[in-house]
Amino acid sequence: MATGNGRFGTALMAGLVAATLGLHAEDRKKEEGRERKQEPARPAPKAEPRPEPRQERRSEPRMEPRQERRPEPRQEPRQELRQERRPEPRMERRVEPRPEPRNERRTETQPEPRTERRMEARPESRPDRRIEPRPDSRPSGVRPAEVRPGPAGRGPVHEVVRTREGGEIRRTPAGAIREVRTPGGAVIRHSPSGVRQVEVVRPGGRVIVANATGRAGYIQRPLEVHGHSYVQRTYIVNGVPHAAVYRPWFHGGREYVVYMPRHYYRPAFYTWCYSPWSRPVAYSWGWSSRPWYGYYGGYFTPYPVYRSPAFWLADFIIAASLESAYMAQNVTVSSPPVVYDTSTGLSPEVKDAIADEVRRQMDQAKAAQDAGDGSAPPPIFTARGPRIFVVASGVMAYAGNSECSLVEGDVLQLSQTPAPGDEWAEVRVLSTRGASCPRGSYVSVRTTDLQEMQNTLQASMERGLAKLQTDQGRNGIPALPASAQGTVDAPYAQEVRPDADAQAELARAVGEANSSERSLIQSGGETTASGTTISLGMTPGQVEAALGRPKNTVDLGAKKIYVYRDLKITFLNGRVSDVQ
Repeated sequence: MATGNGRFGTALMAGLVAATLGLHAEDRKKEEGRERKQEPARPAPKAEPRPEPRQERRSEPRMEPRQERRPEPRQEPRQELRQERRPEPRMERRVEPRPEPRNERRTETQPEPRTERRMEARPESRPDRRIEPRPDSRPSGVRPAEVRPGPAGRGPVHEVVRTREGGEIRRTPAGAIREVRTPGGAVIRHSPSGVRQVEVVRPGGRVIVANATGRAGYIQRPLEVHGHSYVQRTYIVNGVPHAAVYRPWFHGGREYVVYMPRHYYRPAFYTWCYSPWSRPVAYSWGWSSRPWYGYYGGYFTPYPVYRSPAFWLADFIIAASLESAYMAQNVTVSSPPVVYDTSTGLSPEVKDAIADEVRRQMDQAKAAQDAGDGSAPPPIFTARGPRIFVVASGVMAYAGNSECSLVEGDVLQLSQTPAPGDEWAEVRVLSTRGASCPRGSYVSVRTTDLQEMQNTLQASMERGLAKLQTDQGRNGIPALPASAQGTVDAPYAQEVRPDADAQAELARAVGEANSSERSLIQSGGETTASGTTISLGMTPGQVEAALGRPKNTVDLGAKKIYVYRDLKITFLNGRVSDVQ
């Protein structure tokens, strides 16, 4: 009995202990349940940064599910890395390095060095080199030299020596004479090719321009017709005078004269000249017996056949220019011809360009019949003006601070239309007979010289049109329709007459200018490097006695050139005419 009670008591105690442990377990479970229920409230402070990435990336559809699935500790550092690394470095690379260095290179390296080189080289360094070598060579009777800058940076600085008599002698840096101004008002210009031109201005607007011999040139004077002001020139060609009319235009102290035809052709004739012929025309010019043609035969070759009057007129204009050059150089029939090859002769492309310019000129001549605006700028300053120029007489051109000479027959192309009144224009040398201004080079030429080239081309074209009228129906030239024949006189045509004494006045003015120039240069002298003085008018024997035998001699008949080591002396008819 006692044993049974003991077992019962032990079992009872075990049950009480188990019940107590069960109660404790239940209490622990309840507490853990409470803690689990309270756990979602604890991350409330960490939920605050979640809305920020959601607001910034609402457009990204994958962000919301990824934020809900992934644990919070991983979400936060990824957002911080994306915000710091991706946007900020990219913005810095795109904005700062690219635009700033490019702007600096453009402003510093391109414009500034170019302007600095131009400004420093021209006014400062070059005049010093040109003045210093010559002080010892000036004679005692000559005033100190005056240095004048070139034309707006387009030419070398010339040394100007004023003589006691009131004249001026202008020399190049090498000492060659380029211009002599006499006390009587004459200006004698010396081109590097040896051609001299004399210009004398008389009272009343009378101007005389002639070559060194006085056998060719013109006399210019004012002309009033029906209340309109014109300029008349009486030209002497082969001893025969003929008159031409121009309208004057003034700008910046310079006078431009624009050629005005004395008569116009009918519109049907201009249309006929502009249009191609029905078949190519083989025309016989008869130039084979002319001295100038043999002399320049290698430079100029006429077209074998002509497809239209424009090509025929192009050859007519070139031939007129070369014939004038032959007369200006005063060479003789026995003079050897100039040797040209395919690289220096007139190419077919250049001749075609002249033919195109002839068409342009005919369009302008046709339109000029209805225009009549005497105050308009010359055509060279207009967009529809001439583009191709044939050099009619020797002119000086400039490439930077270097001078070069253009001679008759050279062909130029205008680079850009100059503004009205500009003193200079840039041209490209399409073809040249000389080596001074190479073919393909760009040089600056005075617009007054371009206008004179244009005047000569128009005058030559008018003579060519008159010959076409005369030869139509003969020598292969097709016959003109009746509506294209005849001319219409300009309003001033009947008032234009050549000056009767033009030939004598030319010879008298040139004789006086040559005598005065000789006196000035003899008093001013031409001093060589050895100290010997060479003057105009000296004979070859006198020059050889002073300098010895030349290294080389170029014999062109009436014109002869002595070439020394640092000197070139030109003789014309047995007398010194130029020293370079």
